[in-house]
Amino acid sequence: MILHPGRWTGRGSFVRQGQSLTTSVQCTFEITSEGTGLTIQGTQTFPGSEHENSFSIRVTANDVGTYDVDAQFADWQLDGTAKLESLPNLGMLWSEDGDTQVAFALFSANNGTGLRGFSRAGKDLLTWEIAMQEKHVRVSGGNVVSLTRRRAAARKGRGPLR
Repeated sequence: MILHPGRWTGRGSFVRQGQSLTTSVQCTFEITSEGTGLTIQGTQTFPGSEHENSFSIRVTANDVGTYDVDAQFADWQLDGTAKLESLPNLGMLWSEDGDTQVAFALFSANNGTGLRGFSRAGKDLLTWEIAMQEKHVRVSGGNVVSLTRRRAAARKGRGPLR
């Protein structure tokens, strides 16, 4: 599976049908692994705005080789299925009444993971692209010791490697 437990960030844009300009979007989310699957929880924000949308996604393996996906995004409650064992990861989600559908693809991208998709809710069509990266916790201070300088000095004959 291309997404794995950890803290993630994403930046991208979306555009509604009939618009010529995209809208920038950012997201932060955390993926946790539980015995039966993954839980993804986070928020989507718009740069320069205080408005945010919370989202929660539950991914569980099923008995036919795909994954069941339950997603809540803002006011949308969606269920569906996804193929997540080989690239590109593909998924389809829909609302219970069938009025809202979402299709997406996750794929490897430069320095991270890409997410492309589109949704239709009534007559409103929306497409998006987001580049996501796992946030790595930087360790500083404490018991961290850098050996890089000493090794370089030892190779240049400036002293022994201790």
